Amino acid sequence: MDNFSIQKFFKDQYLAEAEAIPTSPGEMERGDDGKMHNVKASNAERKMALRNVIDVLGKHYPELTVDDKLDFITAHAKDFFNGNVDPYNEEEIKDEYQEYFTFNFSPMNVGL
Repeated sequence: MDNFSIQKFFKDQYLAEAEAIPTSPGEMERGDDGKMHNVKASNAERKMALRNVIDVLGKHYPELTVDDKLDFITAHAKDFFNGNVDPYNEEEIKDEYQEYFTFNFSPMNVGL
């Protein structure tokens, strides 16, 4: 036990837990046009899309905290994944955030 390293222990523990995270490959379907279309993004694609949303929010709204960004993403994740809002279109993200902010933080809605 003389060679015990707390840093190594936590690093090994973290790696063991990280390896247990399930991954989803996504799903494809053939469309009416005969081409294959992605109907469900993989975990990696969803993470990249949400990372882009966080980056766009940080670029245009530097006053937002990480929690503010995560609250927005949590409220609108389905919109980003079902095609209602393109997570790679800055204007759509900004419009969606403005709507979210207006509804959630307008003086008329605060305290409802």
